[in-house]
Amino acid sequence: MRIPSVFAPVLVAASAALMSAAHAESGYDGGFFIESKDGDQSYKLKLRGVLQTRLTWEDFEAEDAVDKISFGIARARLLAEGHFLTKALTYKFQADFGQAKVALKDFYWNYAFSEGVQLRAGQWKKPFSRQQITSSTRLALVDRASTDKAFGAGRDLGLLLHNDYEAVGGLEWAVGIFNGNGENAVADQWQPEALVRIGYSTAGFGKDRYVEGDLECADKPEKCGARFAVGLSAYADGSTPDDGKKGQVVGELDLILKVSGFELTGAFFADLNLGSEDEGGGLEKTGFYAQVSYFIAGPKLLPALRFVSVMPDDDAVATTRELTLGLGFLPWKHSLKW
Repeated sequence: MRIPSVFAPVLVAASAALMSAAHAESGYDGGFFIESKDGDQSYKLKLRGVLQTRLTWEDFEAEDAVDKISFGIARARLLAEGHFLTKALTYKFQADFGQAKVALKDFYWNYAFSEGVQLRAGQWKKPFSRQQITSSTRLALVDRASTDKAFGAGRDLGLLLHNDYEAVGGLEWAVGIFNGNGENAVADQWQPEALVRIGYSTAGFGKDRYVEGDLECADKPEKCGARFAVGLSAYADGSTPDDGKKGQVVGELDLILKVSGFELTGAFFADLNLGSEDEGGGLEKTGFYAQVSYFIAGPKLLPALRFVSVMPDDDAVATTRELTLGLGFLPWKHSLKW
């Protein structure tokens, strides 16, 4: 496994700089950190972890099928992030050790030319779909909707110009190009994807628009008004000689509305094949999900309900539907929950 050797130079350099700096601080701020300044240079290293365990029971309808029940580790992750030499140059590394394997999730550098213009290079989650951008630790249910995989959301290698879309309020935008082969995939043929996302959130929404459940207003509903955010994202890839495809365009429109402990979020997706009608071109599938949640008993109990549908434009392929009901207990917000 080459993950440690890939990130080792960053950790070694950052640790050496932090240890030798005249002014260093350490503590906990959403993770254990070491931060220092050495003249005009500034360094920070923060370590965090994520653990998600499950007890799963699968009940099959077939008479000869045997039900399955087992414990599992859905996610067991180590994260290292911070800035190097200057606060404008940030980095993030994340590896997952769950599901009986080790996998690189995130490894990127991000440079802020200004507050509104930044450049990111490496591997991370493509800014496609609000629920994909939302961290798995900030979901209202145990995982994302099935539309996430059906329409190609996920991590990829790429280069992105953006305005810190994950954190900035108001107008957000991102435009870039990605490898097109998905998370950690290796292929002989490059399948570049051009991607764009633009969104808007009402004043004061900030990072909370990428957190499911109206946690901020659960214990003070009388002081919170309605806040909403919308986003439109799409990616396109061209023809690929190896597989004979003429390319495709996949788009989605998402929204989130929060008011006094209540949340409504959802998205609509469409996948268009760019080939001619004789080549099987046209609309391949559409899909959507809608999810509602409401905090009860203050910011502790969160019931949530989600409906999902993926509809292929082919009578020979069945429509798939998903209905998920969950009840979350959040004693320490999203930092520890069941």
